[in-house]
Amino acid sequence: MRPRSIAAKIILAQTALLAVALAVSAAAALALMNRYLRDSARESVRDTARMVDNIISRDTRQAALFSRLIAEDYRVKVVLEDMSRGLPFDDKALRAHLSAELDSLSADFLSVAAADGVVFVHEDRVTVERADRAVLDNEPLFLSPAFRECAAARRQAVGVEPVYPRTMAVVAMAPVKGTNGDTLGFVRLGYRLDQRFVSEVRDITDTHVAVRRRGVFVASTLPGLRGAAAKSDALRRNYFTQESPIRNSGREAAVLITATPREPARRAMRNTALVALAVGLSVFALSVLGGVRMARILVRPLDRLMHAALRIESGDLDTTIPAAGDDEIGRLSQSFNRMTESLRARDEELRSSRDQLIESGKLAAVGELAAGVAHEIGNPLAAISGYIQLLKQSPGGDRTAHYLEEMEKEAGFIDAIIRELLDFSRPSGAGDERVPLNGVVEEALRMLSFHKALRGVRVISEPDPSDPEVTGSRKELLQAVLNITLNAAQAVKGDGEVRLRVATGPDHAPPGRAAIFISDTGPGVPQDEIKKIFDPFYTTRRGGTGLGLSITYRIVQRHGGEISVPQQSGPGAVFRILLPLADSAAID
Repeated sequence: MRPRSIAAKIILAQTALLAVALAVSAAAALALMNRYLRDSARESVRDTARMVDNIISRDTRQAALFSRLIAEDYRVKVVLEDMSRGLPFDDKALRAHLSAELDSLSADFLSVAAADGVVFVHEDRVTVERADRAVLDNEPLFLSPAFRECAAARRQAVGVEPVYPRTMAVVAMAPVKGTNGDTLGFVRLGYRLDQRFVSEVRDITDTHVAVRRRGVFVASTLPGLRGAAAKSDALRRNYFTQESPIRNSGREAAVLITATPREPARRAMRNTALVALAVGLSVFALSVLGGVRMARILVRPLDRLMHAALRIESGDLDTTIPAAGDDEIGRLSQSFNRMTESLRARDEELRSSRDQLIESGKLAAVGELAAGVAHEIGNPLAAISGYIQLLKQSPGGDRTAHYLEEMEKEAGFIDAIIRELLDFSRPSGAGDERVPLNGVVEEALRMLSFHKALRGVRVISEPDPSDPEVTGSRKELLQAVLNITLNAAQAVKGDGEVRLRVATGPDHAPPGRAAIFISDTGPGVPQDEIKKIFDPFYTTRRGGTGLGLSITYRIVQRHGGEISVPQQSGPGAVFRILLPLADSAAID
C-alpha cells in the first residue's frame, strides 16, 4: 500500500474534522429548530386552552348574572303565577320577551320551566328542527345537575353539563320565587360549547379545538372526529395536543382538547434540513479546496527539505535551501542548512585525517624500506671500500690507481645516499614536548573512526583519570598508537572488540612510568612469533608490509620506553607500551 503524503494526511484530517463539525452543527441546529417548533406549537395550544378556559369562566359569570335577572323579571313571574293558579297565560308574549332578552344577552338558549321542572317555553339562537323544537319546549330538567342543585337548595346553580341535542353548555339555573317565597318555576340560560363555538375559537387562534365527553367528541374542528370515539394515539401522532378538564362542581364534566398539526413543523424541519445540507455541502467543498491549497503551501517547504536531504544522501554536501520567513518551517530550514555546513566541515576534516593517515603510512613504509635497503647495501659497500683500500696500498700502475680512485668516489657517493636514506628513516628528535597520553589515544581513535578496518568493531577507550604526560614527539607517539590499533582492528576482522587503556600505578606500570594497553579479541599472537613481529618486513597478514610494528618499536625505544606482548590465557592479544613520565627520565 502506497504511504500517504503529509499533504494527503492534512487534507484528510481537515476533511474529517470539518465533516464532524458540520454534522454536529447540523444535528444541533436541527435539534434546536425541532425544539423551538415543538415548544412554539405547545405554547400555542396552551394559549388556546387558556383562552377557552377564560371564555368558559366569562360565560359562567354572565349566565349566573343574566339568569338571576330574568328570574326577577315580573313578566316571567306573572306567567308562572298564572300557571300555578291554573289561570290561562299568554306564552306567545313570554316567548317574544325571552327572544328579545336572548338577543340582547348574546346567550345561546333561554328556557322557562314550571315548578315541576318541565320546560314550557324555550328560545334558541340556533335554528331548531321541528322535532327538536317539540322536545325542547317540553324538556324535563330533572336530569340536569344544575336543576337538581337549584331545586334542592332553592338558590341559583351554575355548571357545565350536557344539553339537548348531544352537546355541552355552560348552564345557569335560577329559581323564580313568588311573593310568599314559594318557588314558581325556573329560568335556565346557557352558552353552548358546540361546533359553532369551537369553529369560532379555531378562526381566532388558528388552533384546533375539540370537546370530548365520555370518550366521544361532541364538538371538534379536527377533521373526521366529531361524534367519533377518541383515538389518542392517532391524534398525538399527527397533532401537538393538550387536554384540559372542564369541571362541574369539582368533577370532570368534559375534556377540552386543543391541538395544532405536526405537519407544518415537520415540513419546516425538512426544509431547514435541506437548506442546512446545501449550505453544509457548499462550506465543505470550499473548505476542502482551501485545505488543499493550504496543504500545498505548508508542504512545499517540507518537499524542498526532502529533496535536499536526498541530494545530501547521494553525496552532494553543497546543497542548501532558502530559509524564507521566521516561522517553524523557516527555522527548520535554517537548522537544515547549519547541519549541512557541519556535515561539510566534518567531511573535509575526515578527508584531511584520512589523507594524513595515508601519508603517515606511506612515510613509515618508505622510511622502513630505506632502512632495509641501506642495511642490505651497506655491508657490500663496506667490503668494496675495504678492498679498494687494500688495492691502493698494493703496488700497481697509474691506471689501476686511477680506477681505484674512481671506485672509491662512487662508493663514497653510494654511502652518502645511504646515509641520507638512514637520516630520512630515523625519527627526528626535534620538537619534543609534554604529551598527554589520554589525548594521543583519543586522537588516534578519532582518526581511525571512519577507517574501513573498524567497521563493525566495538572500540572502547579507558583514559587514566590522572591524565599522565610524557616528553617526546606527539606525532611519533600518535603514529605508534595508530599502527598497533590498526593491527588490532585488522586482527578481529570486523567482528570483535578493541580496547585502548591508559594506566598508571603499581598494578599496571613500574614507578615513574605510564602504560598504554591495546588489546583485541582476535586470534592472538603465537608464542613462537612474538620475538619476530617487531622485525622489519615480517608479517603474517596477507598483503601486509611488515613495517608498522617495527616502526612502532623504534619510536617507543627512542622515547626511552619498551613495548611487549604479555602472554594471554584466553583469546586475543595485548600490546603494552611503557613510557617514562615527564620529568622522571630523559629521552635518549
